[in-house]
Amino acid sequence: MSGIEKLCLTSQSTQNPSSAEQSAWEEAFSRSRSNCFPNSAVERSQLCALIEEIHSHLRETELQDARRIQLAKKLELQESLLSPIRRLPPEILSEILKLVTPDTIIVQRGFRSRAGDSIFPLTWVSFWWRETIVSQPSFWSCLELRSPEPVLGSIIPILRVCLARSGTAPICLHLHFHQTELTPWLCNVLDDLAQHADRWRELKSTVDLPGLTYILKQAHNLTENPFSILDTMKIFCPFKICAEGILGNSFVHCPRLHNLQISHLRATDIIDLTHLSMLDVIFYKGCSFAVLLEKCPVLETLIVGYINKSLEGWETTSIPTVPRVCHAHLQTLVLIINKNVVAGAWQSVQLPNLTDLRVQYAGTLNITTFE
Repeated sequence: MSGIEKLCLTSQSTQNPSSAEQSAWEEAFSRSRSNCFPNSAVERSQLCALIEEIHSHLRETELQDARRIQLAKKLELQESLLSPIRRLPPEILSEILKLVTPDTIIVQRGFRSRAGDSIFPLTWVSFWWRETIVSQPSFWSCLELRSPEPVLGSIIPILRVCLARSGTAPICLHLHFHQTELTPWLCNVLDDLAQHADRWRELKSTVDLPGLTYILKQAHNLTENPFSILDTMKIFCPFKICAEGILGNSFVHCPRLHNLQISHLRATDIIDLTHLSMLDVIFYKGCSFAVLLEKCPVLETLIVGYINKSLEGWETTSIPTVPRVCHAHLQTLVLIINKNVVAGAWQSVQLPNLTDLRVQYAGTLNITTFE
């Protein structure tokens, strides 16, 4: 009589799984977790015979519910060892896992209950999957924070795990929470992120001005070359703006910044726009676009929502001399015309290669395209 027969026959006498059954299940579970699949034809043949034997005894033997469940679980584990995915090279498995994981790890209130929306559950499937995922920094380098106070303290360990596993990979960072008071917990979170500002490739922020100002200041204090690889930046400041603007002097040197979407921009703001190809501004404060375009020599697309709109806390921008600019790279221009537009804002500007002009009258007309 085989071991499986003995296991099934003895299981009829008691309701709960025996120590032998429990041991057999734990061994099968361990082999599955460690991806210990059969390598040779002989091993696969032996495993197939074992699986068929379990199937046969499940059909022929009347087992108590607990015993049947235990044996069925063992059968599932044994069958999974024959799955083709078990034999995939790590690099192929990584590409498959990227197709089924979210683009970003969302760290927010109730993360434990929402862990299924992140990469973490895949690390719990098996040791093999865990080893593959943890060793790939790209799985951990896109982070989105949504948690407001007072739960920021609970997400710090999760955030630090993600940052550590991201290694030296470029980081995509999305900050979407409103917290005007710089509490110790918030400062700890922003400090952790600022320490990696030299790896930020993309920054999206809807953080209130105090938090934004703090993290940008700490980025300079905690790293030698902050924003050195920053390619895309989207900053929306939801409330009133101080007279110094929202960027301060943080972006004096951004050698790789190509895409900028920003809620408020002044002609006098000190920011490196030398390599910018796309600029989207909701509120532009300035007397002339010549000043702006002179700072963006390779700009291809410009979108402006409101020009010189009256904003509390903003002083009138003063430009001593308006330059004459012939901008040969700009191809697409999208404008919203409203009562606050500055007369002559486009004087001293020539756009010889403009091919797409879209103009909208705020509140009255839809965008119309002119070739």
